Amino acid sequence: MPFLFALFILPSLFSCSHTQKEEKASAKATYEKALKQKENRQFVEALETLRKLRKQFIHSSYSARARLLMGDIYFEMEDYPLAAQEYEKFIKIYSSKKRGYALYQLGLTYLKRLPSTADRDLSHSKKALSYFRELQNLKKPDPHKKMAKKHIHFLLSLLAEKELLIASFYERRGWKEAAMKRLEYLLHQYPNTPFIPKALLLAWELSEGKNTKKFKNRLLKEFPSSPEANQLNKTL
Repeated sequence: MPFLFALFILPSLFSCSHTQKEEKASAKATYEKALKQKENRQFVEALETLRKLRKQFIHSSYSARARLLMGDIYFEMEDYPLAAQEYEKFIKIYSSKKRGYALYQLGLTYLKRLPSTADRDLSHSKKALSYFRELQNLKKPDPHKKMAKKHIHFLLSLLAEKELLIASFYERRGWKEAAMKRLEYLLHQYPNTPFIPKALLLAWELSEGKNTKKFKNRLLKEFPSSPEANQLNKTL
């Protein structure tokens, strides 16, 4: 009886294995077709090929690769919102060695949407920071961490500059208390940015009592060669 059972089941197993191999080969061929279309900058065609791949081979590993490649195509098309959607879905659904890359690209989709100056809307900066920091916190080594660190420093500096601009605006309007709140926030939240000396000098100019000495001492101790320290010394 076991022998007869084996005679029936073995062909079935062989057929199933053969079908899986065929599906994998077909999914791979479709993915490579999309890659070639992307290389030729046939972005619309490549996206359509990848959509068909995901629909036809939903359980294939190439379905995950298709999602990531769609994000890259949208990124190259400078359609950053759609690129972000694809990267976000990839991160939520799939766990792979490409996670670091997807997080880095996600950060870039928000970084690319930021204005060139700090006096405009910087709301996308927080999203960009969150993804770059998540990448930095990955336990496994990743080649994108180095650039993510540079982007984090740039974004923090941009946000610090924004706070300084607002504080300076309040100071010019005579809103001393509001200006000091912004400066205190800047000094606490963005300590390693290049706008600290300017913030300390303005805080010293606006402060009274013990706080005046605190800001003065910090500026002279931590940034003795800065233009702001030189200006403060001339004033004393």
